[in-house]
Amino acid sequence: MPRPSTLARELSPTAGAELQRLGADIGAAIKVRENYQDFADRIGVSRATVRKIVNGDPGVSLGTFVGALDALGLLDHLRGVAAPERDSLGQSLRLQPKRTDVGFSMDRDF
Repeated sequence: MPRPSTLARELSPTAGAELQRLGADIGAAIKVRENYQDFADRIGVSRATVRKIVNGDPGVSLGTFVGALDALGLLDHLRGVAAPERDSLGQSLRLQPKRTDVGFSMDRDF
């Protein structure tokens, strides 16, 4: 049995649970549309990769997850996931005054 990737060991419990939830949701969407093998063939991955998607395996690339959502017609659900207007910390940091750089500048080195 392969050992978990470094990423799998480093995901927070919350992040791991969300990834598993996403996989389960994708799995439910696949089941009402077609079988895993037909879906795998349609998106160009192996059935084992579809199983990893459904299990929320963090070793599956984001591109593969996005491709699966696209093939299911669910890609629009990603809109706004990391949108700047939903990032309250980022918003507050953008509102802070900028610090001027008084350090060494490479532009004037020569």
